[in-house]
Amino acid sequence: MKKIITYLLMVLCFGMTPILSAQDYNLVWQDEFDDGIGPDWVFETGMGYNGWGNNELQYYRRENAAVENGNLVITAKHENFGGAQYTSARMKTQGRKSFKYGKIEARIALPSGQGLWPAFWMLGNNITSVSWPACGEIDIMERINNALQTHGTIHWSDQNGDHASYGDDVGVSDPGQYHIYSVEWDANSIKWFVDGQQFNEVDISNGVNGTGEFQNEFFILLNMAVGGDWPGFDVDQSKLPAQMLVDYVRVYQKGDDNDSANTLKIEAESYLYSNDVQKEPCSEGGENVGYINNGSWMSYPGINFPSSGNYLIEYRVASAVDGGRFSSDLEAGETVLGELSVPNTGGWQNWTTVSQTVNVSAGTYQFGLYSISGGWNINWIRITKQGTASAATALNSSLIASDNGISQEIRVYPNPFTEYVSVNFDGEAANLTLQDMLGTVIFSKSGVSADESVDLSGLKSGVYFLTIEQDGKSTVRQLIKE
Repeated sequence: MKKIITYLLMVLCFGMTPILSAQDYNLVWQDEFDDGIGPDWVFETGMGYNGWGNNELQYYRRENAAVENGNLVITAKHENFGGAQYTSARMKTQGRKSFKYGKIEARIALPSGQGLWPAFWMLGNNITSVSWPACGEIDIMERINNALQTHGTIHWSDQNGDHASYGDDVGVSDPGQYHIYSVEWDANSIKWFVDGQQFNEVDISNGVNGTGEFQNEFFILLNMAVGGDWPGFDVDQSKLPAQMLVDYVRVYQKGDDNDSANTLKIEAESYLYSNDVQKEPCSEGGENVGYINNGSWMSYPGINFPSSGNYLIEYRVASAVDGGRFSSDLEAGETVLGELSVPNTGGWQNWTTVSQTVNVSAGTYQFGLYSISGGWNINWIRITKQGTASAATALNSSLIASDNGISQEIRVYPNPFTEYVSVNFDGEAANLTLQDMLGTVIFSKSGVSADESVDLSGLKSGVYFLTIEQDGKSTVRQLIKE
C-alpha cells in the first residue's frame, strides 16, 4: 500500500504480452467466500499510525466486510466513526497463513470514485521485528480513483538500508467487472498478471540490490482505503458507499519450490470448529490454543497434501503438568494418523515440538486434533512433505482401503454425531463393534443392514473406533461423539 516509486535498472519491465501463467501449480490454500469469511483472516481496526502510514482518511472496522452471494464485500462508507468521516475494512492472514513463493491470485471487481484506493497485497512475516520496508511488500493489485489502470509494485529496504520500490501499471478498461489479479513468485523473480497476461517482472535472484527479504514468508492483505497520499484527499462522497467484491483468493505452489513450498504451517487458533478450548496470548507471538481438557477437539478444513507420500507433522506444544495426549486424523476420523504425548515442558508457555511421520495420499482434507487427556497448549502445526516418500493408498473420504479384505465404498454418517449413526455399504448385512480409546468393547450388534440407524446416544463425548465386519472381512472407522 505504500506508494513511493523508485525506478531501478535491476528490474525487467514488460508491456502487456499474452504470456499465460504457468499451469504446473498445486492449490495449497484458498478462500472461496461461499459460506462466510474463512478462519484464516483477522481484521485490523482503527485509523493506524499516520493513517496507516499513508495519511488515509478512513477508520477500519470489521463490520465493513461481509459475504454476499458468494463474494467477500468490503464496503467504504461516508459515516462518522472513531474521529473519522469514513469507514472501510482491512483484513489479513498474518499469524494464520503465510507463504514463500507461489502463484497468488484473486478474482476482484473494483469500484470507481475519487478518493478510493482498493488493494490486494502482501507483507513479510517479520514486519513485527524489522518493521516496514525491511520486511518487504508485494502489491499484487492497487487502483486509485477513476483510473483505468491497475498497479503492481514491490517495496523493500535496499543494500544501503534505504526504502526502494519498483512498480508498473497496465490498462484495465472495465475495472468494475471481475478480473483475475495475480503474481507468480519464486527465488528468482516476481511477475505480475491480469487475467493471465503478464505486464511486469522484477529480478530478485541472489538478493540483488538488497531484495533478500523476498526470500521469506509473506502474508496476504485485502483492504480499501479512502483518501491518502496517493489518491489525494478529495473524496467524491456521491460514490459512497462503494464496494470492492472478491470472488476468491487462492494460493498455488510448485512441488519443486524450495522447502516452504513443501511445508504448510497451521496456526492452532485458526480452527473452523472446536469443542471445549480457548484462545490466549502466546509468548511466541500471536495466539495459542489452551485450556484443553479430556475430549477437547479442533478441526481445520481445506488442508492440502499436494502429493502422495510421507509427511512429517510437527506440533508446537507446552504443558505444566504430565500426561497430555492427543490424536490426529483426517476427514473427522475417516483416517487416524496416530497418537502423541505432550511432555511436561515446565510451563504453559514453555514450548517444545513433538512430531510424527504419516503416509497420506494427495488431496485436500479436514485435519483434526482430539485430546485424549488434557492439560496442554498448542501454538501451531507444521506439515512437511518428505522427499523419499512412497505412494500411499487413496484416502478418499468415502472410500475405505482394504484393512482386512473389505474394498468397497463405505460411509459412516453423521460424524461427529450426537445420537444416531448409520453405515452405508453394499452387499450383505454387517456386524458392528464399537470400542473406546482403551480398546474396551462398549457396543456390538450383528446383522446390521445398510443405512440402518444405530442408537449411540448413551455414549459420553469422545473418540471411538467402529469395526465393520462383512463375510469375515473388516475395516475400522474413527467416530467422534459430540
